[in-house]
Amino acid sequence: MRRLGILLIVLLAGSLTAMGQNGDSGSEKEKNAKITFTKTTHDFGKIPYKGDGSYKFEFESAGKKPLILTDVRSSCSCTVPDWPQKPFKPGDKGEIEVKYDTRRRGTFTKWIYVQSNAKNSTVRLKITGEVVKNSDN
Repeated sequence: MRRLGILLIVLLAGSLTAMGQNGDSGSEKEKNAKITFTKTTHDFGKIPYKGDGSYKFEFESAGKKPLILTDVRSSCSCTVPDWPQKPFKPGDKGEIEVKYDTRRRGTFTKWIYVQSNAKNSTVRLKITGEVVKNSDN
């Protein structure tokens, strides 16, 4: 009976130690890099043919570790992202500029995929709009 009591105490102590370690790993998530966007969608509305199809998505490094954008790509070659390739300290802000080729008439919906070392490692941005014929064409 005494051995059973000692065994239970050892198992209980081991369980409490493991639970304490799991609690620490839960706070590890808060210590990771994190990216937060001001907006994740942009509607251009009607854009004239060969007009300005560029937009800048603003973001902030909101985690406890530096944020590194590892890749930014679009769903097609008609949309070209330009992104900073430097680490962002916590609290730093940055922009990803997206240019849509407005030499294509009609409505569009395009996706931009932002990959980083953040806890939310892939963020999907969206642009929409309609390229319309100019009145002078």
